[in-house]
Amino acid sequence: MYYRPEKGIKAACKALLLCGAFLFMAGCRTLPPDTGIYQVPYPKDARAVASFDADILGDAYIETVRQQFGDETKDILSRADTVDFALFDKGSFSLLLSGGFGRFTTSMALNFSSAWKRPVKGEATWVHADGIQTIHIPESGTVVYGVPETVRMSEAWKNRSETLLARDRRLFIYIPDMAELAPGLPVSGECRIFGDDPGNLLSFSLEWRFPDQRRARTAVPLVKLTLWGFFRSLDKDFDPASLDIRLEEDTLFIDNLGIGAEAFSALVEMIVRRDQ
Repeated sequence: MYYRPEKGIKAACKALLLCGAFLFMAGCRTLPPDTGIYQVPYPKDARAVASFDADILGDAYIETVRQQFGDETKDILSRADTVDFALFDKGSFSLLLSGGFGRFTTSMALNFSSAWKRPVKGEATWVHADGIQTIHIPESGTVVYGVPETVRMSEAWKNRSETLLARDRRLFIYIPDMAELAPGLPVSGECRIFGDDPGNLLSFSLEWRFPDQRRARTAVPLVKLTLWGFFRSLDKDFDPASLDIRLEEDTLFIDNLGIGAEAFSALVEMIVRRDQ
């Protein structure tokens, strides 16, 4: 079958839907995640990685997920403690769910499914009948879904204690080079995004490190204009003066980025329209 790469967020939600039947059989939710530092699995050739507590999305945000992607996606997110996502080139990606997913019950559900086959007996890896989707269970409580493979994310999970990426907030996104993720962007550099959920608002901070100070100074007006246009497209009442923007040597810091429930709904709908 011809492999048609899909874009990250919608593809990840589709992945949750495809995993649905056997994940529901895998057990209940575990205790809430530890509030300490979480080591983020980072496949070295990923163009972007994201890691977040599954319950960061409040009721209003979850309702948008349910409307766009169905009850199964909503319910699976409620069973997971953490979600890790890695986007690779050519649209391939991996999704890792950690939570109350028992290894035995999940394996049994896959073994009894007519759509999933275990190529190598004794190995905890299953391939879908379409030859594109793969599932791997590295340990009890963890499920890795990949298109078209799970090897890179599974290795990153196994070696996560050696990674330099860690998060101590509710959401973390790491982009090694913006130019590779978005080739049309006239600026490059390493970008880190941190998020929390105070009240009914998803709040973000951004750190964008450029190759040198000159390019950082040149990029600031463009970044401001891009952010202003993006957030105004989601919320007509967005006030660019509310952003806290400062440049320190080669790094741009932006605080007070917030997305309310209505803006989040608009963002998800925008992604869905672009993927259709």
